Amino acid sequence: MNAASIPNAISLADAAAIMLPEKIIRSNLSPALAGIAEVLSIQATLKFCEHFGGARIYIAEKPTRQSPIARAIGYEAACKLGKVFGREEFHVPRGAGLRRLIRNEKIQRARSKGKSIREIAREFDLSARQVESILADS
Repeated sequence: MNAASIPNAISLADAAAIMLPEKIIRSNLSPALAGIAEVLSIQATLKFCEHFGGARIYIAEKPTRQSPIARAIGYEAACKLGKVFGREEFHVPRGAGLRRLIRNEKIQRARSKGKSIREIAREFDLSARQVESILADS
């Protein structure tokens, strides 16, 4: 999933930063992403997840400035990642739990702004029943 597939077309990192406190974000990371977040900032971790989520990626011990990881999260962050995870092939989680949390927060905000269940369901490509369930769980 990329920014275009998230309603309102903002990146995972930006959405999380705008909507959720860092403590909530950290508590909803998978163990693999939590390990990366111990090395990188939350923003860089979420960018890493957004760019490479669902794929296996080789992490170079000494990345170049033009490496895919450096282009995605910045050269300094790629070097930090390389020091800890260098020479490893890493499966990058998609961050589905965090994406769901952000989506549900957006649904709550849409409802608090007066949007109807039907409007929200259409906007997020969900059924009205799913939207009602999300709103009831919050």
